[in-house]
Amino acid sequence: MEHIPPLYEHRPSFEERFGKYLTSGRTEIETADIDAKEKVAAYKRADQLEKNLPRALSDESKTYLASLSEADFTSILIGILHHFEGNINRSLENITPLSTDNLKNILMYRTVYGYGHPDIKKREEEHPTPSAQEVLLGCYVEQLETQTREAVLILRSKGYQTVESGFHNQLSGSQFFHLEETVPTTVSDELIADIYKKFDVAVDYDNHNRGNGRIITYIQFIPRSFKDLAQWKECLDYFAEHMPVVGEESFSTVGGAVLFWEQIKQRFTLESVLATARTPREQYLIRKLYACKNKKEVATLVKSSL
Repeated sequence: MEHIPPLYEHRPSFEERFGKYLTSGRTEIETADIDAKEKVAAYKRADQLEKNLPRALSDESKTYLASLSEADFTSILIGILHHFEGNINRSLENITPLSTDNLKNILMYRTVYGYGHPDIKKREEEHPTPSAQEVLLGCYVEQLETQTREAVLILRSKGYQTVESGFHNQLSGSQFFHLEETVPTTVSDELIADIYKKFDVAVDYDNHNRGNGRIITYIQFIPRSFKDLAQWKECLDYFAEHMPVVGEESFSTVGGAVLFWEQIKQRFTLESVLATARTPREQYLIRKLYACKNKKEVATLVKSSL
């Protein structure tokens, strides 16, 4: 007999899915191998989420959440918990209204954030040899958020020292670059106006003297309307492409880079990394790195490359 699809398919509402999530979460808390104090704190978070989240959501936001897959629904709720419980100035008791765009931004943030990203595992399995650019960067490019990868490489090739990049605020979706230089980084008024006109994104930046001869610059990109990852990539790439050259590519000053370099030197030959170098500068620095015998020599090399 031919299968006849039902005339009506029940789709769980936000309230149904939220209730199921809370029930499942409380069951996990009950069976978790944690001490009594941690259980009390976990139950308290669940109670606060149950009490406060529904009032922060509009009907449109609830409809959006109800339309998601189970994995995405759960990911957003975890993101909300982390956002409002992971900062001394925020709490679930004082949760702010969450629009559909806010929820989309949380999901995007959780898609690209973290060292457990599937891109990293795939890269290490299929093509583990780092490029010369990545060696100078101090990590695989897949360890950067997807929307900033190309922009970071462009900025570094122009002499900028990037420290962090990506989502600045997971609710608004704003993006940022954190730079550390010996002179203040500036962004021209013309480029700021150009990005605002082309992408509907405001650019703001400020400089702070770190006190050790290094100046920290935060460049923030604030959207006036929702931007997906492809739109953010286009905007950030455009910004990097139109920033002026200020120097030569150098070694990263991020602390974790030292461990990366130690592992690279143990796993890959100098020749295999040199084969990926695009410029004489990259060849020179890679040879110097492989010649270093200890961390002190590496630290001296990094400082001299800036």
